[in-house]
Amino acid sequence: MVLLSGRGESLAEACEDIVRNCGIDFTLIRSSWFAQNFSGGYLYGPVLRSAITLPAGQVQESIIDVDEIAEVAVAALTQTGHSGQLYEVAIRLTSHPG
Repeated sequence: MVLLSGRGESLAEACEDIVRNCGIDFTLIRSSWFAQNFSGGYLYGPVLRSAITLPAGQVQESIIDVDEIAEVAVAALTQTGHSGQLYEVAIRLTSHPG
């Protein structure tokens, strides 16, 4: 089994514990923001205005495309060696001077 979980979410982590203790082979994939969150829904307007404001202070968070999450899930389901693993999927964005 593969569970897609959310980073920093207490209820998601509680679900991870349930999966860990259910007695079957599992792989946990933990993610945060999906790139697709920014192409529709409530974030689309702020993206068009070039400003996304969230009550998170100076937190840097990663963004990942759902296709990349799917690649990790497919590997976990079709290849050996992933049982019992937790994968934090992320693309770290860095700023470059100039």
